[in-house]
Amino acid sequence: MKILRSNYGVKNTAELYQSLASICQNGKETPQALLMRAIDLRQKILFASQEGEDPLKYDTGHIQQLFCRTVETGLQDDSIRTKLRPFLSNPLVEDEELIHQLNVAVSAEEERIKKLKNQSKGKSPTVSQISQESPEPTKVPPGKVATPKEDPKSTDCTKTEL
Repeated sequence: MKILRSNYGVKNTAELYQSLASICQNGKETPQALLMRAIDLRQKILFASQEGEDPLKYDTGHIQQLFCRTVETGLQDDSIRTKLRPFLSNPLVEDEELIHQLNVAVSAEEERIKKLKNQSKGKSPTVSQISQESPEPTKVPPGKVATPKEDPKSTDCTKTEL
């Protein structure tokens, strides 16, 4: 069996464990693809540990904790990670529940992004120019003093008749 494993490039339990511990979401990989990859690696480790050929055995609870931690730290999007955190902190969470909650979180995030894009498309920036025209100064010939013009309505003096 070891010859077949090496011939087909099947990793041993320690290599699988290291792979699970170090995976993260690749550039164009969806969060769902990362979760499925992590589930697959976890299952391979559990199967190899129970198989009996590999001397290294891992506890199911330990592998589940590693799996949850890996999914949480491997996700790129903070909002999706935050929404999944309560489920990933539960070591007894079922795979189906994780897949469902991840789909809900991804859908909500996609909807939020779409709304933000639509909002920014709807509002095109407008530029307004504010100008303040100042009255041209009156030219006073040299030697004369300029006197302010009085508004006849705004005089403080009152006329008195005698």
